[in-house]
Parts: sequence; C-alpha cells; structure tokens
Amino acid sequence: MDIAKITKKIRQKLASSNIERKIGYGYALTIGIAAIGTTIGLFIGEYYQTQAQQKLILVDQNQDLIQELQNHVLILRFHPQQLITVADNSIWLQYEKDKFHANNARINTILSELNVLIHNNPKYIVDIKDYQTLVREYEQTVEDYFQLIESLWKEMDSLNSSTSKTLPTKELVLETIQSNRNSSSEIKFERLSEKLISIANLIEIQDDEANQQLIQADLLKQKIIIISMLLSVAIAVLLAQYTSKAIASPIQEVTRVAEKVTRQSDFEIQAQINTQDEVGLLAEALNQLIAQVKNLLAEREAEVMRQKQQSEELQEAKEAADAANRAKSEFIANMSHELRTPLNGILGYAQILSRDCTLNSRQRKGLKIIQDSGNHLLTLINDILDISKIEARKLELFPQDIHLATFLSGIENIVRMRAMEKNLVFKYQALTSLPTGIIADEKRLRQILLNLLSNAIKFTDLGQVTLKISSRSREISLQEEESSNFLNYQTFRFEVTDTGIGIDSQQLDEIFQAFEQVSDKKRQDEGTGLGLAISKQLVELMGGKLQVRSALGQGSTFWFEIDLPVLATVIKRETRENKQRQIVGYQGSRKLATTEASTAQTLIVPPLEEMEILYELAMLGSMKKIRERAIYLEELDEQYAPLAAQLKNLAQGFQEKAIVHLLEQYLP
Repeated sequence: MDIAKITKKIRQKLASSNIERKIGYGYALTIGIAAIGTTIGLFIGEYYQTQAQQKLILVDQNQDLIQELQNHVLILRFHPQQLITVADNSIWLQYEKDKFHANNARINTILSELNVLIHNNPKYIVDIKDYQTLVREYEQTVEDYFQLIESLWKEMDSLNSSTSKTLPTKELVLETIQSNRNSSSEIKFERLSEKLISIANLIEIQDDEANQQLIQADLLKQKIIIISMLLSVAIAVLLAQYTSKAIASPIQEVTRVAEKVTRQSDFEIQAQINTQDEVGLLAEALNQLIAQVKNLLAEREAEVMRQKQQSEELQEAKEAADAANRAKSEFIANMSHELRTPLNGILGYAQILSRDCTLNSRQRKGLKIIQDSGNHLLTLINDILDISKIEARKLELFPQDIHLATFLSGIENIVRMRAMEKNLVFKYQALTSLPTGIIADEKRLRQILLNLLSNAIKFTDLGQVTLKISSRSREISLQEEESSNFLNYQTFRFEVTDTGIGIDSQQLDEIFQAFEQVSDKKRQDEGTGLGLAISKQLVELMGGKLQVRSALGQGSTFWFEIDLPVLATVIKRETRENKQRQIVGYQGSRKLATTEASTAQTLIVPPLEEMEILYELAMLGSMKKIRERAIYLEELDEQYAPLAAQLKNLAQGFQEKAIVHLLEQYLP
C-alpha cells in the first residue's frame, strides 16, 4: 500500500477529530512508545542480568567448594601428626579416627558436588577438561591416602593388642609419615593444590567478568529506557505545540482564573467562556470545581475546629489518666512500704517466738498460722506492687552474672520441699548441656520459675511436677559479630510440666489476666491470681512469650524461650535463698540483728521501712535519690553515718548491683 495514501488518511482522520481525541491519540502514541521502549529495555536487561547472575552464582559456588576442599584436605593431611599425640589414648585415638572418616566423607561429597556443577554448567566452566581431570585426580589421591591411613590404623590396632610390642606406636606413625608412600601422597596433594589454586584464580577472573557483565546489562537497560522516554517527551512536545494553536485563547482564560484561585485563594471568581467545545466544558468543570473547593474549605475549617476541640479534650483526658496512674502507682508504692513495715515486724517476732522451747503445740500452731498468713500477705503486696510497676511501665530489668548451676540448685531445693509437703515427685531435667553462667535479672527469672512451679504444685494432687531446661545456639548476624560489645547468646527454653487437674481450652487465655483464677474455690483461696499475669509480663520484658498447653484431667505444660548472653566462667556466689539468715532478736528500735555467715561486719542500720525505701530506689536505679536519702539518714542520726557514706560512694560510681547487695544483707 502507498505510504502517501496512508499518511493522507491519517491527516484526514486527525482533522475531523475534536481536541479530546487528538490529545488522546497523542497520549496513546506517547505512552505506547514509552511502554514498548521500557518493556524492551526491561526484557533485554533482565535477560543479560539473568545470564550474568547465573554465572556469578556458579562462580561463587565454585569458590566456596574449592575453599572448603582445600580446608578439608589440609585437615586430612594433618591426621598422622594428630595420631602421634593420641597414640597411647584409645578414646582420643577413636575420636581422631571418627573425625578422619567424617572429613574424608565431606571431601568426597565436595568432589561429587563439583562433578555435578561441571556437568550441569559446561558453558560457564573455564578449562572444563582440566577441571574434570583435577577432580578425578583428587578423588584418586584421597582414596589412596585413605587406604594408607587405614593400613596405619590396622597396624596400630594390631600393635596395641599385642602383648609384646616390638615397636612403639608413635614410632610406627612416624615411620608411616616418613614412608615413600606418604611422601608420594603429599607431593600429589601439593601438585593438586597448585592446580586448584590456578583454577581458583581463573574462577576469580570469571567472577570479575560476571560482575562487569551485570553492570553492563544494567547500563544497557537504562539506556533503552532513557531513549524511549526521550522519544516520548519529544512527541509530547510536538503534540503540545500542535494543540496550543487551536485552544490557546480559551486556555489562557482558564489559566488566568486558575492562577487567581490558587495564588490569591479567590473562590468567588468564575471563568467567562461560553463555547460548547472541549475548552467550554473545561471552563464549566473548572467553575464547578471552584465551587466544590469553596464548600470543602468551609467544611474543612469546621472539621479542623472540631478536631482541635477533640484534641484538647483528649489531651485533658490523657493528662488526667496519667495523673491518676501516677497517683495510683505512688499510692500502691507508699502503701506497700507502710504495710510491709508492720508485717515484717510481725514475721520477725513470730520467728523469734517460734524458737521458744516452752511453747506448746497449740501455741506453735498459732504461730505457724501467723507466719503463713503474713507470708501470704507479703506475697500479695509484692505481687500488687509488681503488677503496678508493669502497668506503669516502670519495671526495669537488672541483668547480672549468674552461676547457672547454683541458681537452678536453689530453685530445685525450694520446690522439692514444697512438693514433698504434698507427697509429689519433683524432677529437674537438663535436656542439653548448659553453660556455666548467664547474664540475666536473677530476681525476676527466679520469680517467673517459682511462680510456674508453685502453680504446678498447687494444682497437682497426685503424680509429679517436672522442670525441663535446654539451650541451643542462636544465629548471629554479621553486624553482631563485628560489634565490639558482642556477647555470645544462646536461646534457653524453660518448661514446667505437671500431672495436675489441667485447664479447659476455653479458659487458657483467661489465666494470664490479673486477678483471674479458673480453678475451684478451694484452690482460689490459696492464691492471688497475679502470678501468671506477672510472669507473662516479665517474660515479654525479657523478649520471650509465655505459652501454655493443657487439657482437663491431663495436666498442663507452661514454657517460654528467651535469648540470654552466656559466660564461660563466672564467680560462684551465694544466692539470697541459700544464705543462712535467721532473726535472733532485736536491739532497741533502730536495727534488726541477724546472723549471716557471709557478713563479718555489722553496720547500724535505720528502721526497716527506710531500708525498704532504699532497696526500691536501688532496684529502680535512681542514684540521685539514693544520695539524697543517704544525706537524710546522716542528719537523722549520726550512728547511720557509716552506712550513709557507703551508699553515697556507691551511688557516685553508679554501682547499682553493689548497692542492692549491700541492702539485701540487712533485709529479711
């Protein structure tokens, strides 16, 4: 068909079209060229990028396998020297044999992987014949060397089983090392290593080439896309010049109105165009738009005022809630101190009176009821204080070095005694090898485990309660490994299992709510309903999640996993539960005398309520308030000056752990 005729028909079609169609044709042409150019660029670029990436992946696999092969061959060749050091120890000798077998198996696996790699990707392998020959030579040399070592093992076994040794085992190994057969294998290994290094160098060159091809493919894609975009822009410019001649005047009027509206925010103006063509429709639409914007602005202004008013109300409500929350926290903290002071006095006097040998059984039973009730009330106060801190987000963790075996032994002793009181069996199982020490908040971790174990004992009438602990290595990111403050972390799993009454599946979510108890009335009277709620929050604060699996009549299992730093060595210290502390009497009104094996020097301490306040400040890490409290104690009575001086010095150096340890010595 004649090109001139086609061009003429196109012109006639455009001439008979309105402005909207002409612009539509221009847009379609511009978008079509841009889309086609972009698609072509993407396809071509993706093709070359894929080729380069495949080559790059293959090169990386080659490099990794070659490096691993070199390492394992080096370990294989070092085996005879290792045999010399363990020749007289059968256990270590067997260990070296097993290690040699495993190393040899891995070498064979690597060689098989190289063969598969070469076979599946021949077009990407340089000097493929030499490479295949090298792999076969490696297979043969490793096999010969394995036979040599096997013969050495047989001779060593024969020599060790013989009653009359004609030749020491170590000399037999030395003879094998110096033998011609071993020397021949070593020479082969050296030659193969040199060839392998040459191939590795070629592969490294391939790696550089693949990277360069990847860059070139990306540049090619970008060039094609840029060219298509430039062509689209050029067509758009020509189209704009063509259409501007026909619609210049009406458009200028519309533009003037639009500029006045946008720059001066004059929404009373209207475009005065009476034509019925596309520009007229545009002017009418603009007028409608101006009216709509005017209405929207009025509505928006009203909405802004309403939102401002709501924000002010919400801010006032938030401030009121915060004030109420602070007041609640301060009230609970103050009440806990006020309640614990007389309660500690009651418990102290009950302990003193229980040592009186003249008491009859009825009196002792009454004292035990006082002690049990006091301890229950003290636990309730502590639980309420903890849940209050958690809700106010003021509870913080204080990690410290923990000797894990001592820590677990203390918990085991406490729980075993409680289990024996109900004729239950308590089992502790370490499912994996545990590290010597960890870094964690000892008090809170102990609180979690004792809560879970106490619940298990409380809801178990027959059978056993089991505590299982395991640990596994945690994956380490490159950023953590390069950090100067990097600590070796392990993931610990703590699991408490019982054969108790179990929990209905519909009530599993309710048990973690504060003051929620789903058992029978008798058991509800024995607890506060806060233990699991506190434990759940503490586990989440440590980065874990407390989970449960249970069924009615089949017992329950509670478990959680947390990541903790581990220590190879840690100083073994007495835990607070293992200290032999006993109240023996009272002196005056200002200090409580205790017998404690680990404390050689006795300081004059203030009343117990002051010590509780200092302890709470230390747990919160408020060094400034501790210094202020120490100054107050000095002014209160000069006999408290030694203790106040110690507290000020420790607070000045921000030694939180030392302050807590000092105060714990004088707390019941």
